[in-house]
Amino acid sequence: MKKRFIILILLGFSCSVDQGADPCNSEHSLETDEATNINADSARFSGSIAIISLDCPIPEGAQQGFVFDTNNFPTVNDAVILANGTMISATANNLSPETSYYVRTFIANSAGAFYGNEISFTTPAAGSN
Repeated sequence: MKKRFIILILLGFSCSVDQGADPCNSEHSLETDEATNINADSARFSGSIAIISLDCPIPEGAQQGFVFDTNNFPTVNDAVILANGTMISATANNLSPETSYYVRTFIANSAGAFYGNEISFTTPAAGSN
């Protein structure tokens, strides 16, 4: 019995919180809404970016917003529109008429780039706005 008590005490002292560890074990939540105000050369994007964890705000220095391209699964290596906040929106200009585009919300920080769901839309012919 005395040995068990000593083992329990030693286990209690050996389990401690690492003071240098980041208390945020965060999970990103990114949502891309359907594009709106679609014209031959522009479209409006909106979405939300949040980190699901107590006391874990969006990290400073993080870049966030929308990525888009004419190919599926756009990344930060494609066209980027930066937008700050948790409920974000932005307008993409200089789009090509009668072209399909793919859009995702994103956040990129020292841990990497994270993306929301992908949406797609097609711009109408010029003059048919």
